[in-house]
Order: sequence, then C-alpha cells, then structure tokens
Amino acid sequence: MIFKKFLITIFFVQALFAQVMSSEEFIMKLQETNKLGVFDSASIEVFKNTCSSIDSTIPANDELKFFCDVVTKSEVCQTQKKEDLLNCSNFEESKEFDVIDFLAGCTTGLFNSAKELLSFIWDAMKWVWEKGTNPGKSYQEASEYVDSVKLYLVTEYDKAYDKESSPFRSAKAAKAVGGAIAKMLYKGIQEYLYKEYQEFGCLNFQARSEVVCKVAGDFIIPPAAAFAFLKMGPKAFKASDKVKDLLDKRKAVDRKKLSESSLDKKLSDKEHEAIEKAHMVGAGELGADGSLAKVGNYSLAQLKEKAKILKEAGFSPSEVRKLMEDGIVGLGADDLKKLFSGADRKRLDLTGDKSVDEFRDAYNRGDLSGDEKFISFVDDSGNRIAGKVTGSKQGELLVETFEGKRVAVGGENLKSVRTSGTSREAFLKKDFEVVDGYHPGIDSRPIDKDLNFLQEVNIPRSNGGFSKGQVLGMEPNGKIRVQFMDGDKTFYKAVDKEKLGYSKAPKPKSSGLALTGNGRVDIFRDAFNKGNISGDAKYVSVMHEGQRLPAKVSDLRRDGLFLDVRGTDGQFFKKQITDREGLEGIRTSGTAKEVFSDAMSRPPAQVMKNDFKLEVQMSNGKNYPVEVAKQLPDGNVQVNIFKNGQFHSSAVISPSQLKPRAIAPQYFNVKSFIDEFEAGLPQTFYGHPHPEARKGFTFHNGQNVNFNHRDIDINLAREKGKIFDNVRPSELPPGKYTYVIAADGSVSFGRVDDALEFGVKHLHIAQGRKIAVAGEVDILPNGGAVYNELSGTFTMQSYAEAGHYLGDSYQKLYLDKMVGLANRFFTSDPNLKGVARTEKAVFPTAKPNKQDMLDMCNFLRANDIVRYRELHSTMVCN
Repeated sequence: MIFKKFLITIFFVQALFAQVMSSEEFIMKLQETNKLGVFDSASIEVFKNTCSSIDSTIPANDELKFFCDVVTKSEVCQTQKKEDLLNCSNFEESKEFDVIDFLAGCTTGLFNSAKELLSFIWDAMKWVWEKGTNPGKSYQEASEYVDSVKLYLVTEYDKAYDKESSPFRSAKAAKAVGGAIAKMLYKGIQEYLYKEYQEFGCLNFQARSEVVCKVAGDFIIPPAAAFAFLKMGPKAFKASDKVKDLLDKRKAVDRKKLSESSLDKKLSDKEHEAIEKAHMVGAGELGADGSLAKVGNYSLAQLKEKAKILKEAGFSPSEVRKLMEDGIVGLGADDLKKLFSGADRKRLDLTGDKSVDEFRDAYNRGDLSGDEKFISFVDDSGNRIAGKVTGSKQGELLVETFEGKRVAVGGENLKSVRTSGTSREAFLKKDFEVVDGYHPGIDSRPIDKDLNFLQEVNIPRSNGGFSKGQVLGMEPNGKIRVQFMDGDKTFYKAVDKEKLGYSKAPKPKSSGLALTGNGRVDIFRDAFNKGNISGDAKYVSVMHEGQRLPAKVSDLRRDGLFLDVRGTDGQFFKKQITDREGLEGIRTSGTAKEVFSDAMSRPPAQVMKNDFKLEVQMSNGKNYPVEVAKQLPDGNVQVNIFKNGQFHSSAVISPSQLKPRAIAPQYFNVKSFIDEFEAGLPQTFYGHPHPEARKGFTFHNGQNVNFNHRDIDINLAREKGKIFDNVRPSELPPGKYTYVIAADGSVSFGRVDDALEFGVKHLHIAQGRKIAVAGEVDILPNGGAVYNELSGTFTMQSYAEAGHYLGDSYQKLYLDKMVGLANRFFTSDPNLKGVARTEKAVFPTAKPNKQDMLDMCNFLRANDIVRYRELHSTMVCN
C-alpha cells in the first residue's frame, strides 16, 4: 500500500512538468503495439489496481519492463514466492501460448505425460461425438454447445491433418487438436482466476500453468465438465474456497512476520537468525516415524536441538513453546520438496539404461517421491540390495532396505542405483519373497495347521474394532505374534489365536522342512516349521567347513537362522544359515546340550559376574578368568572357564596353573553406566558380532579385492599394538579408533591406521561380547576427543531391532539412551581436554597400501591357509 501511494505521488509531481496518461491508456498502447499477449489479462488487473496514471515519456523499449516492475513490486505480489513471480528481464516469454510449456506446467497438476493428454483428447472427441449423436442423453446446460464444439474439433483436426506428414499423421493431428483444447481451457480458467483472485496476476507462466492445471484436474475433468466450463464459465462448478486455499498455499512464508505476530513483539536480527537456524534443524533427516522429518514428525533429539537454539538466542520457555506449537520453526511441504536439490548433491549423467536413467532423472530433478523411490543398489560387499528412498542428507540417499535397516547410499555406490519394480512390489504388497536375497527356506512356512507366516489376519483393537495385519510367528505360550499398521507406524503384539479373524490358511508358497522319520532331525524341523525353536530343539549339531559341530539356536529372524557354534579348538563363534540346504543339515544333539546347558543352568548374575579372583592361561597365550568347581582325588582341580563374562568351557588342570587375577580399576568397568542405560527399557537389544563381514578394497596399485573379515583377525592387530582394552580414552595415543562398550561394562578400542581396518573393526574388538554401544573416536593431539555412535554391525542394527520389536516410542528411548551412554562415557574422563560429539565418520578414506596388503597376506598364510589361498587368487601376496 505504501508503494502504491509512493507511485501515485511520483506520478502527480511528474504531471506538473510532463504529459500524463491513465493506466488504461498505457495498457491500450502496449496492446496496440502487440507487447502484451492475450494471456496477460491477470497481470493487467494488478497493474491497474496499483497505478492510476503513468508518465507518457517512458522510453518505448522500457515500457514493458516498467509494466512488469510495477506488477511484481505491488503489495499483493509481495506475498508470493520469489521464484513464482513474473520474470521482468524476459517478460515476453509467455506472449505466445505454447502447449508444450503448458504441459510442462501440468506435470504437477493435470497431465503427468503427453500420453495422458492424448488420452484426454480422445475421450473429449468421443464425448463430443456421443453427445452430438445422442442429444437426449447430453447435459442440458451443455447441449447447445456440443454442435459448435464438435464443429470446432473437426475443423481443427482437418487443418492439422492437412499440415502434417506421415508417419503418424493422425496422431500428430490429434495432438494439434489437443493443443487447441488446452488453449481454450487455459484461457477460460485463467480469466476466471484473475477476476476472482488478484494475486494470480503476479505469477509467471510456469507457476500460472501449475495453478490452472491443478484447478482443471481437481474440478473440471472429465471432458463433459471441461466443455460445460468452457460454455458456462465459473458457474459450472463450485470451487471458490478450494481455489483460494490452493493459491494461499503458494504464498511465500515470511518467518519474520509470522514470528513477530506470534510473539506479539519486535524481534532482533539475532533472534530472527536463531529462528531460521532452528527452522532448518532436521532438514533431510529421518523423523520420529522413519520418514522425512517435518512438522508433527520430529524426533525428540531434533526438537531438543530446536529448543536449545531458541533458548540460547534469549527466547523464554513460553516463547519457545509458542514458536514450535505454531509451526514457525518447522519444515513444511515446500521445504521438504527442496531437500533433494541442495548444493551438496551432484548431478548424475544418463546412461541409456532405462531403469538407471529413471532414477537419475528423478534424482537430478530433486523429486524422488513417486515410483522412482523404489530402488536397488550395490552395497560395499558387492550385493545388490532392494530398498526405498526415505530422505537425503549431505549428498547421500537415506534408504530403508527390505530387511528394515536404515542405510546411507552415497559416493560411488550412488552410481549403482536403479529403479526396481521388484522393490516396489515388495514394499507395497509386503511380499518380500520377490526380492533377491530373500530366503524362502526361512520364511515361507506354516505357523500351525491354520496359519502361515505373513498370512493376512484381522487383529482386535482396544477400541473394539479390528486392524489388518500379518502373522509373524508363535510365542512359547501359544499366542500368535502379529504386526499391523496404524497410520504410518508399525506395531507388534501377541494375540490369542481364537481372537484373530482369518480365513483357512492358503497353501504356503513353501511347505517348510519335510519330516523324515528320524527323531533327531524331525524334532528340529517341526520346531522350525512352527516358528518356535525352544527346549531341546535348540541344541543341535550343524555342518561347518565339512565338520559337524555342536551348536545352540540363538535367534530365528526374517534374514536367517542364527546359531552359537563351538569349534574344534573349543572357541565359540556365530553362524547364520539362510538357505534350505543348510537348514536340512541340522539335527538335535545331546552333545550340544551338554556343552551349552551348564551355562544355561547357572544363574544369570553368576554367568555374567566379573569379579573372579583366579585366572588361567590357555593355549592361545591369553589369560581367562576361572572359578574352581571341585577338587579331584588326584590333586588336580576342575575349573569353569569364562570368556567375556560368559561360561566358555570346563577343564581339569593342575593348581599350579592357577594364578591371581589382576582386577582392573573401577573406572575401567562402566557397569553403573550400563545399569542406567537399561533402566526404563522393557527389553534390551544388544548387538552380536557376525562371524565375518565381507568388504571390497581397492589398493594403491589398483587391485580390487573382496575379503572376508573374521573375528580372529584381532590377533594380528593385537600383535601390532592396535588393541586397547579397559583403558581411559585419555590414555590412548592420538589417533582414530573404533570403540565398543559391552553389556558387562568393559570397553575396548581398536586403532585405525588405514581403510583396511584389519583386525580393528567393531566385529573384531567386540570379542564375542554383547555390545550396548559402538562407534568411532578421534583422539586429538591436544588431548581432546571427537566421537560418534556409528556402527553398522551394532548400534544401527540394535536401533532398527528396537523399533521392529518394541515400537517407535521405545526406539526413540533406546536412541536417547544409547547417545547418553556414549556421552557419559567420554565426558566422565577427567583427563580429556574437551569432548565433542559428531554425526559424521571420523575415519580416514585413504586406500590400503602395499604393506597393509602384505601384513594381511602373511597373517593369513600363517593362520588361515584356506583364506590365504582365496585371497592369493585375486591379488599377488608377495
């Protein structure tokens, strides 16, 4: 309004010295010189409402720019987003209507492709023909119009047909007719919009087209309604409130005005900066429900960070609450739309491969919201994984895999991404058997005679209604474990079978494991088929590298059967079976029960106790804590040997082999921190290391090597002085380390000198223990420390499992406790000169060098000849 008054004042003063014309005269002059197109009526209305008179001495070549400047700087146009305003440097770009431009605008509104436009044209032509030949069935309001429209279409078609050449002459002509229809619709809707809503005149051609298309798509399609609108105008439909909402949503968000209005006070520059900073917290990150963070979906940590920024800027608690409740410091839909188009995101070149280019085109546009978000990618181990894109952060894609894990895909791995119809089918239908890597031998099995795994059932709710869900298994008490969705969240519960609603179980896609008549085999198979491996059925023998070994089933999950196995050297390791052949080799075992039952029969506190007074040196040169079970008549003693607080084995030894155990100072065992970590959690989820982890390396000499890490690799790292057990962080030499905090309160660090991480990965330094939190830490030369909680083997997996089994509320609680445990561990070290937490990786990215390669080769040649030969076949070990 001030700007309008200013312009009028200027024009009044100019009128004393120069010739003045009215705004109407000025517009007529521009139209006579053909400087305004037929579709600029909306902008003309804004101009007339802003200006009453104009200096007629404005140079002819500046008249159009003057017109545009007045419109874009008017009070009504200042409410619109900058990128949606008219482009005054190239104002004549929309002078001539172009159906192709119209289609471009319509990609977010009416037509998603030229094919859809042609389909609409065909329907329109059929409609006109049918109404023309069956006048008794036509709409009364539009019947008079049918003949003229039919004549118009036929005429346009004939003219276009005569102009076009083969091939596809008819299709080209139809498309030309479509352009004519589009032009008629565009003009009619635009005239309605600018008469009803003045701000429509502020928009550039692209933005106007989007609004026109949205109005057409929501209110004027199908063809009958479209032609009725062209005949009768706005009275053919009632959409004024909806159209107003549509235009209001396009307005720019002035956070400065909103915040001052919300708090009813003037704010300083510092306070405005804090509001903008708090607004961007969570951008591109996952929110509380696992989708992109936005208003109503922020995690507790993100909300705390927003509140912290506002408090530090001087806002009171009540003001912080008001800003957050009003959504002023939250991310809206427009913010989310831009998350994939940040400066940190590189463009991907097209390849000619359809599935690759579908993803890359969507990625380059910054819009992975359609089917393009269902993808597959190659991980660091060379496996192609199915997943769904959930967000973007620091140039990487955030992806949920079909196993429910959250991973980041970036760098070279981004080049492997392609769209995947299989992934889409798996996620939309929850049919994970179609996904490569899904193991039907594990999951396609009957639960009992009436229910199959993942069978659809109706689950009773506390409100008396039912929710559709799927069967996951049977609990030991006979209840059926199920999952169901409520909104965007997944819930899990155990329900009495008779309370479920279900049809008779269809024939399963896989019949489970066939019974053989052999008792030891069938006990396990029957338990496996029912999804409840307990009692004697969990003590089994399993084939491993050509030998049958005693084992105990530790878990049965979607991604396989997990076992604890005792090797021929008495050492225990983890084994995962994912194929039917491996399952069919399992049988129950009395020997396995003897090996494992002693530990199982002991009280948990005694099994986990860490206050042993004696220890014994074993054949590997390491000392292990023991307790004396009994004195034997021959003078020897029978002892129970423990490893990492867990029962390991029994042995008969001479008393001379026993020696007092050195007890670490209290600080080194952080069991009190663990107790606090567990408090409030109904069930703890501790990560277990996998028996091996596959990883690809590219060495300095260009050799590409795939290599399996194994837990015994720690021996070489220990020999080279890279392993530090139960020490303060401040006692570590400067450098970068992996770290783990175990459930028994012990801690370990592994020094990382290169990208190989041989012997110091989390699976190595865990040494078989249950891990509460794991991550990376950089011990700085000045005595400070920078740490994170990044570990794909432990913390990320535990976080996913907490949500899978306990639900979102406990997942957030687990995350807060995990972050708190790491924070307390590092900040409680009085000798560290500063502690900082980061969410970024701290390890070096350099390639392994020749000496790293030789060390690995030499170690394997001495300790694992099979793996040495495997490695030697892919690179030169000399």
